[in-house]
Amino acid sequence: MGTLLLSSSSIIDLGSGSSVLNLADSSSLSGNWSGTLSVFDWTGNLSGGGLDQLFFGNSASGLTNGQLSAINFYSGAGTGFLGTGAILSDGEVVPLTAVPEPSTVAAGILVSIAMLGHLRRRRAS
Repeated sequence: MGTLLLSSSSIIDLGSGSSVLNLADSSSLSGNWSGTLSVFDWTGNLSGGGLDQLFFGNSASGLTNGQLSAINFYSGAGTGFLGTGAILSDGEVVPLTAVPEPSTVAAGILVSIAMLGHLRRRRAS
């Protein structure tokens, strides 16, 4: 297929089953992209090669970082947010899962320690 020019918010619904969509390198159109591209019903693999695959060209330069940040992946029809776009070395675009902030991880550890301490005191009494 040709390049993708995103002129408004749009949806690609991959539906059920296996879907492979091959688009040409669209990085040269980055200044013309506006809105977001939502990819519905994605059941691919975060490391690539899953049931559903979306390619932009055949290398990691198929989209710019700005274009990737405008792509949102969902496991359902607009539900089950999986992450924004990331491009692999072969041009496949997959969701970039959110990595928690260090302060969020630290808070979770502190809460877990507090809960364990509380349970320990309850058992001791």
